[in-house]
Amino acid sequence: MKKFLILIIGIISYLLSKFFKTKKKLWIYGSSHGERFSDNSKYFFNHIRKNNTNIKSIWITRSKRLYKELKHKNIPVVHNVSLKGVFYCLIADVVVFSTSRDDLLFVYPKLNRKIVNLWHGMPMKKIVFDHKPHLPKNRNIKSKIWDKFVVGFQHSDVDLIPATSSFFKNILQSAFKSNNVYVTGQARTDAFFEWDSLKIRTKYGFSTEDTVITYMPTHRGYGSGLMNPKIFIENLNATSYFKKNKIKIIWKFHPNMINKMVRDDINFDEDVFRDMTFVNCEPQELLFISDMLITDYSSCYIDYLFLKRPIAFYLYDNYEEEDNELYFSPKDHKIGGICFSEKDLFNWIKLEKDNPKFEYGPDLLLYHKKIDNNSCSNIAKLVLN
Repeated sequence: MKKFLILIIGIISYLLSKFFKTKKKLWIYGSSHGERFSDNSKYFFNHIRKNNTNIKSIWITRSKRLYKELKHKNIPVVHNVSLKGVFYCLIADVVVFSTSRDDLLFVYPKLNRKIVNLWHGMPMKKIVFDHKPHLPKNRNIKSKIWDKFVVGFQHSDVDLIPATSSFFKNILQSAFKSNNVYVTGQARTDAFFEWDSLKIRTKYGFSTEDTVITYMPTHRGYGSGLMNPKIFIENLNATSYFKKNKIKIIWKFHPNMINKMVRDDINFDEDVFRDMTFVNCEPQELLFISDMLITDYSSCYIDYLFLKRPIAFYLYDNYEEEDNELYFSPKDHKIGGICFSEKDLFNWIKLEKDNPKFEYGPDLLLYHKKIDNNSCSNIAKLVLN
């Protein structure tokens, strides 16, 4: 019934949109299917509010909880499924999203409107039009009606997609079937140059003496696949080594996998291990305070390269054949350690603990044209011009 009512609102909004002109310097932003204040959209939103005060920036959400939370913090926010929310979506001259086209609803292509797709990381996994299940021919009539009247715009209507290098520019052009991809950097990496490591470590309960190792893998089957392993949880030898060397192992699983998890399903040594999946924490902050990163096919390591710290890829399954096609494999570039078992991973940690390697050579430039904090400014300039 709720989706039916939203569809009716969408049909009415679609018809009314023809009569509304865009309002200059009104920018709206959304992320995480309208549910969270997060990712590149959040960082770009904060940048514009701080540096472009002549622009009216509004966060759009469909979460009542998030609406109340942002309202309490005096952050400009409007509920998407409200008269004001629909109105702003009809008249905003710049629309920004980063997770999916449904980050904001009732956004239709209009004359003088600019739509910006910040996306949520440079992809290793094939996405959108390069990912077979997402192809238009695989979408049913209900999805097409929802797209037209509720979501409103298509990827072909997007005016700007940021990339971090020419390498990713080519990938994103293929994924979105768009020539509107520009090498600007990602909005969310600017924060690495602004944060205080000690403050964030203290915030999450870590001391300066702790070696923080974060395990941040991608989802399996978009949340319907097998749960990622809680690495080292049953390895007594590793646990003893971690405790002796003040090493903290953090598990931070993808939001898509939360429904697969059971809270406190296994007892573990809390002096060594911490499951941050259910904790309301900022993934970028965890990356920022991590002395080492363990991942697999997640784009988080591409951001982490900015910090020039050790990275390991724990490739415990046959991901490309069993789950998602890849543009490239971690094995293709000299970026970090390649581990196929927990034993390999433990040996890598001990090696890096004694002799950390921070240099990645030319492959770092393959991923990032520049390592600086100008990404938000670069994106803003393109939008304004």
